[in-house]
Amino acid sequence: MFAGAVRQRHSCQSQSLSRVAHAVRRASSPIAGNALKVGSSASPNRCACGGSCPRCSAQTSSPLSPSSADRQGLGGGDATPTGAPTPREVFCHSCPAKKTVNVAIYSQWSSDFRESNITFAKVMAMNHNFNLDIQHAGVIPSFYDADKKKYGKVETVADLCDIVKMLEDRGDLPPSSGVPAMFLPFGQQLRGDAADTVGWHIPNINTQCEPHVGKRKTAKLLLVDSNPDIKSCSSVLLHEVGHAVGNADQSSSRMVMGPCDPSAKQDPPIGCNPDTDTKVMTAIEVKKFCAAGS
Repeated sequence: MFAGAVRQRHSCQSQSLSRVAHAVRRASSPIAGNALKVGSSASPNRCACGGSCPRCSAQTSSPLSPSSADRQGLGGGDATPTGAPTPREVFCHSCPAKKTVNVAIYSQWSSDFRESNITFAKVMAMNHNFNLDIQHAGVIPSFYDADKKKYGKVETVADLCDIVKMLEDRGDLPPSSGVPAMFLPFGQQLRGDAADTVGWHIPNINTQCEPHVGKRKTAKLLLVDSNPDIKSCSSVLLHEVGHAVGNADQSSSRMVMGPCDPSAKQDPPIGCNPDTDTKVMTAIEVKKFCAAGS
């Protein structure tokens, strides 16, 4: 299993797809860990959390205490605020100076899904005065099943390790700057112990790849499921980059670091609207993007 990996998941299981004829040369373990889920967290309350999330707390309760780095909220090492913050202070934070976070994209094919994820991430970054410099850094080897007239999935962890090695041998990986993010169709092992995983943040790919292909120069790796048969979200890439800069999952939230809901509107918000509970980031999450930028 990928120790320490963070995955994005659906909260409802997706229908598994039939296995394609893809050569698996080595047995390997499935990925496990905390994943990005897809599924609605809708609630009849104005706040999706029902009153316990930072948005509701910021409006109704006393100042919040600092929380651990693994939780979303006010704190994470910052000083406790002296007064109850307003929703605008919590959700409209911007980097004091313009910062840039670099992301290198690798994919098997171009698609509207990939471009919608890139657009969403860039617009959200612009809303908070940081720039996501997203460059296309390489093409992932793909397998086309002529009988099924579709590309095969990356079925196993060993297959993923082969891809990493091949890209490194070609000089495409690791990128010259930034965190690498791969758009590729997930097979069963890449979904881990659930059939609803749509994204992964892997802190160190060598944990699993070293036994298969030797130690790699690449360490941190982001994965986004590009399987066209799976319903997903335009926020998956930004969610995974959020993990890369130190943000944690928010399992009961409609915000960027919460579960992906394919039934929700997928357009990025333009500017800051503190009165919505959908597709926003807290100040502490934005500060981590600011700190990671250059």
